[in-house]
Amino acid sequence: MFTSWLYEGSQASTAQAHRERLEFARTLAAWSGAALVMMTGLFLWSALALFPLAETHGAVAAAILAIKAVAAVVIALDAAALVEALHGWRREARALARQTP
Repeated sequence: MFTSWLYEGSQASTAQAHRERLEFARTLAAWSGAALVMMTGLFLWSALALFPLAETHGAVAAAILAIKAVAAVVIALDAAALVEALHGWRREARALARQTP
């Protein structure tokens, strides 16, 4: 699990532990979703605002491409964390529903 190293709570299969993991998944989904929107927006803004400078400045072009490569990796990892958090959210919600009458 990609995000398991972030979670420090109980691994038990009690209703309280499922609620705790469900809250963690909700929080992680909210933060990674917000970060994904922000980073994608900045990525697009920099492509539109800064990339025209690359035509006249070779060093700027190389720096922009390096930053874009790192940003693309970070965005991909954040998207993976978001997907995993949403799967965890669904999994824990189902487990909690099975345990509570």
